[in-house]
Amino acid sequence: MRVGTSLLLATACSAFSVVLAAPAGLTRRQSDEYCGNVDITGADISAALDAAANAQNNPVGFAPSANVVAPAPKAEKADENTATLTRRFQPYPHQFDNREGFLSGDCASQADQGNTYEFPIIPGSVYSGGSPGKYRVIYYPGDQGSQFCAVVYHDGNGNSMALCN
Repeated sequence: MRVGTSLLLATACSAFSVVLAAPAGLTRRQSDEYCGNVDITGADISAALDAAANAQNNPVGFAPSANVVAPAPKAEKADENTATLTRRFQPYPHQFDNREGFLSGDCASQADQGNTYEFPIIPGSVYSGGSPGKYRVIYYPGDQGSQFCAVVYHDGNGNSMALCN
């Protein structure tokens, strides 16, 4: 019994040291996120990150043609900033400015430089235009692809967002 326990402990310590020695450049693994009352799967987050990487230089979603002038958005409340509302009408991915202060570390640094973006997460599918829904993956483009930062969602209070956990 002692030999079995010692072997198990040695194997566990060995596996732990391998995890600690993983290369620093790896993207954080996307796991499920709970957003309000909806579970966003790691697969949906990864699919959105892949779609965002593909759309980085060729955005998808609302893009008026050169012959159509899009109306300026109107504030929903008298004191609401219409510049923020304009973002609703931009194609994705578009810049995420971290005004709520959700991001930290490398993600916050990238946001300070204007390098973080948001892309819709459509549970069970991939965003390709139309209504973006309320869930977004936040990321910054890196040498190894999209670097995951967070998942956020529109919480129903105007244009504000909440952090998923």
